[in-house]
Amino acid sequence: MVTVTSATPSPPTVFPLVASCGLSDATGPLTMGCLATDFLPTPVTFSWTDQSGKAISSDKYRQYPSVQNGGTYTSTSQLSISNAEWEKSEYFTCTVENASGKKHTQVNKPAVENTTPPHVFIIPPSSEELRANKTATIVCVARGFAPKDYTFKWFTDSKEFDASHYINTDAVEDKGYFDASSLLTVKEDEWKGSSMIKCELAHGRVTVSRNISSSAPDCSQCSATVDVHVEILPPTPEEILTQKGATLTCKATGLASQHNIKMVWSSPEDVQELASGTPVVTVVEGYITAVYEYKADLQKWASGNKFICTVTPDKSLQSPKSIEYHRVIIKGDEKAPEVFLLSPSPQETTKGHSEVTVTCYVKDFYPEDVYISWLHSDKTVASDRYTSTNLIPKKNENGASSFSVYSKLTMPRQSWVDGDVYTCVVHHETIQTLTKTITRNTDSAGACTAVSQDCSDYDSEEDDVGSLWTTASTFIFLFLASFFYSIGATFAKVKWCKCC
Repeated sequence: MVTVTSATPSPPTVFPLVASCGLSDATGPLTMGCLATDFLPTPVTFSWTDQSGKAISSDKYRQYPSVQNGGTYTSTSQLSISNAEWEKSEYFTCTVENASGKKHTQVNKPAVENTTPPHVFIIPPSSEELRANKTATIVCVARGFAPKDYTFKWFTDSKEFDASHYINTDAVEDKGYFDASSLLTVKEDEWKGSSMIKCELAHGRVTVSRNISSSAPDCSQCSATVDVHVEILPPTPEEILTQKGATLTCKATGLASQHNIKMVWSSPEDVQELASGTPVVTVVEGYITAVYEYKADLQKWASGNKFICTVTPDKSLQSPKSIEYHRVIIKGDEKAPEVFLLSPSPQETTKGHSEVTVTCYVKDFYPEDVYISWLHSDKTVASDRYTSTNLIPKKNENGASSFSVYSKLTMPRQSWVDGDVYTCVVHHETIQTLTKTITRNTDSAGACTAVSQDCSDYDSEEDDVGSLWTTASTFIFLFLASFFYSIGATFAKVKWCKCC
C-alpha cells in the first residue's frame, strides 16, 4: 500500500519521556523514552548518548515503527540502562533524524525525594511558668520527617488560634531528615478553661495531630491521631467476570485505636442494614487501618445501587463517619471487544536478549469492566509476568463511550524460540469466552516464518492484512505512549509515589 500526501517535509519535534513522580529506589535496569512527532518523510532514526557525549550501544534501546497521523508521522524510542550507567550521567540525549533534518532532546534524571512522615509529640507547660507568669507555653515537636515542607496549626475546642499566639522554629536538617517545633503561649485561665488544645502538623498528604488538656498535663491521656480517611473499594473485574460476585471493601485509615471499631453497611434502597461487624485491623509503622468487606448482589451493583459504609466513633472520630458509593454508569451501547495479538519485535528475538514480550490489544468494548489473563500451554501464567495499562476511553460522534486496554506478557526468549503456545484470555460481560492464541514457527535455519492467530470463539473480520499491520503499528506506539503518560515512565524496581 502506498500513501500519497501533500504535506510539507519537516524534521521531527522531539520530547523526553520521564518518570512523573521521581525515583526513589532504583536497583535494576532503568527505562526512559523519547517521542518524535510531526515529521515527514519516513524513515526516522533514533540514537542515544550519555552526558559525556559517548554513544550508547543500539542493543540498549528500541525504535518503534512510525505511525501516520494526518499528513505526518510519530515514533518513539525506549532506552534501558543499568543502574551503574544511570549513576554516571545526570542526563541522556536522544537524537532523532530524518531526511528533513535532525533534532535532539535532553532526558534529565528525575529528582529523588525522600518522603518520610514525622513523629509528633506534645510537651505540656511547666508549673514554674504557670506560677511565675500566669501563662502556659505548650510545645509541639516534629522529628525525623522529609521533605522539609510542613505547616503547624493550633486549636482550642475546635477553634483555631491566630498565628500571633504561637512561634514556629526553623527546621533543622540532620542527614536528610528534618526536626521542627512550634510554641503556643496562652494565658493560665485559657489553658485551664479549655477542654482540649490541639497541635496539628500538615506534611504532604498526611496531617498528624496531638491533643493535650490541663486535666492531663503529663500527657498520659493525650490522644495521637491522624486524620481518618474512609473509602470504598469496588469489586475487581476478575471477581465480577469470572466469579460472578461483587465484593465491596470499606477501608478506614488513620484510626487512633485498634479496639472498639465497628463498621456498618447500608443502602438507601434497603430499610434494614445490610451488614455490620468488627473489621480486620492492621498496624503498619504506627498507622492503623481497618477493612470490612460486604458481598453485594451483583445485579444491584451492576445497576448502580448505592451502598454506604459507616465507621463508628473511636478516639479519632467525634461522630460516625460515612461514605457512599455506587457504580458510575457511563453512556454507551454494549459492545464486545476486538482482540489483536502482536508478536515480539525483531530486536527482542535476536540473540543477546534473555526475554521477549507478546502484547494483547483489546479494543472498543463497553461496559468498561474487563479482565485479561494469560495461559502458557493451557496453564495459567502468574500475574507478575504481565502488566496491563489503564483503560483508554473513547467517545464516538453520538457521545457514546467505548474503551481499550493493552496487556504485555514477558516470557523467556528460549520459550518463544521453542514454539511454546501462549494464549491471551479476555473476559467481558458481552461474551462467554474470548481467546486468541499466538504461536511462533521456525524454519530449518531458525528464522521466524509465521505467526498464527487462532480465534475459535471470535467472529473475526480481519481479512485485510494491511489493516491488521496498520493496527499493529498503531498499537505499538499507543501502548508505549499510554505506558509513559497514563502510568508514568516505568523504572524497574522503582517505588512509585502517589501524585497529588
